[in-house]
Amino acid sequence: MTFNNGSQTLATVTVFDGVATYTAANLAVGSYTITATYSGDGIYNGLTSNAMTQTVKQSSSISVASGLNPSSYGDSVVLTATVTGGADGENVTFLADGHSIGTGSLSSGIATLTTSNLVAGFTQSRRAMAEMPTTAVRPPL
Repeated sequence: MTFNNGSQTLATVTVFDGVATYTAANLAVGSYTITATYSGDGIYNGLTSNAMTQTVKQSSSISVASGLNPSSYGDSVVLTATVTGGADGENVTFLADGHSIGTGSLSSGIATLTTSNLVAGFTQSRRAMAEMPTTAVRPPL
């Protein structure tokens, strides 16, 4: 079985129990039109599968920083999320102890949230995080 991206051969693999598997690693960012072609044998005719589009997106990472650490209950605290791999206008959700405390919109890789709703006891052992739809990290404040 041969796996192709358009006319480019990605891999040729052995069919085992009627299944052929190809794991693509390190594909560049972009869209790929993948097909599988079976060349046939003495029993079965050759054929090519329907095309499948595989989209590889840029990976993301997020770090969070506090503009006032430590802070007291009621203090206005600016939380800043620095995001690589995000697009301007995407929302970043800020969480404290797993609960949403607000969102910020990405602009040039930065989203901010100003809040005065952090409760007492929010310490290194109780972490804040920012998340995008598929990525989350939990750095200490």
